[in-house]
Amino acid sequence: MSRQVNYSLVAALACLITTTGFAASTSSAPNPPANICVTQGAGQTCVRASAAASNIQIKWHPGHYALSDQLVYAGNNQWSNIKAEIDLAFGGAGGTSTPNANPNVIGYMGIHIWSSIEGPTAGSYNWANINQARSYIAANYPGKRYAVMIWAEDFRSTDPANSIPNYILTDATYGAGYDGSRYGYWQLGTFGSTAAVWNSAVEARIAALFAALASQTSPYSNGYTYDTDPYFEAVTFQETSLSFVSTPGGYPGLSGAKTQWQNLIANMVASFPHTLILDQQNYWYQGSPTDATSLTNADSAIGAASSSPDVYYPQASLPWGPLSYLGVTAGSTNQVGKAPSVALVEDPDYGFTSLANITFSALTTLKASHVFWEMQNWDSAGLLTNVNANPIPSGNQVCPSYYSGRGGCNSN
Repeated sequence: MSRQVNYSLVAALACLITTTGFAASTSSAPNPPANICVTQGAGQTCVRASAAASNIQIKWHPGHYALSDQLVYAGNNQWSNIKAEIDLAFGGAGGTSTPNANPNVIGYMGIHIWSSIEGPTAGSYNWANINQARSYIAANYPGKRYAVMIWAEDFRSTDPANSIPNYILTDATYGAGYDGSRYGYWQLGTFGSTAAVWNSAVEARIAALFAALASQTSPYSNGYTYDTDPYFEAVTFQETSLSFVSTPGGYPGLSGAKTQWQNLIANMVASFPHTLILDQQNYWYQGSPTDATSLTNADSAIGAASSSPDVYYPQASLPWGPLSYLGVTAGSTNQVGKAPSVALVEDPDYGFTSLANITFSALTTLKASHVFWEMQNWDSAGLLTNVNANPIPSGNQVCPSYYSGRGGCNSN
């Protein structure tokens, strides 16, 4: 059976079941939605059939969030640095008498490399690093929120073994590899590598990874998964922009690559029906600004948030994804107020323009409901002062209209 999960299929499957919204209570466990499982390549992928079902409220807590500057690798969980970041973000020191000294920073996002979670065999997951951060926040900063970003790429090494599970690299099912002896990856310039996300078998395994995270029991409380954990706000994959050293072997062309990306986002929404899904769409290999339009419109239709790691100023300098969200690109439709907009501000952005201009771009131009600030220069760049001086405008916090068909927003 060939695997090609698309929006029509997800919507059709959703009609087969009825689900109810979850309550922010520990008194009873929510009923999990049914799973749809298909076999592809070396493993099985399961996706939730309830993504488009009605009466599923989506967690919605607009605000400023801290974005980790640490990458969790297999064998290096960076815990001491991550713990220090969490304490710095929330203004405490883990169990001190002032655990909420930074009330305007309402959450924290960690970044995890794929191979730190899965491997060496398909479906062998280790959630210890994600659970550790979630447990620490719950114990020391109750009420603060958590989010997770997962990368299948590595900008620090051209060796794919640093980021991609071994079962991918040793199985021809996952397509050509750059070095000719391993599979399912390609080199990024002279500095890094990425999993072959344009390959349907690789995309299926990444979708399975997110589905497994969604159904994993959260340390928050008995009966909650990460999808239904009321303080697990958002999840995202890596950015769309890839600077290959050469055109990858087996590359399906821009159209094929976009199709696989669209499938991945659809599967993530299906697996996390209660959780904010960010699509980090900025640029496309061999593409142009109009190539972001169809994906932005498709994301909006299923409630995925328009996002990007490049929050530039002025508006014309924004990458292709945000421009299509604003309806600026030819053929695009203005999605402001209809679909969520989430800004991820990474350290290079701070050198591109002033902090004031980045803030204007995120809050005024993009109308972002959530802004994640990378913590590399948290103190020296004056980020906390900036956060405190620029609360999320009330207009940005309105529940997106596309969520109304799925039960609306849950702000508990």
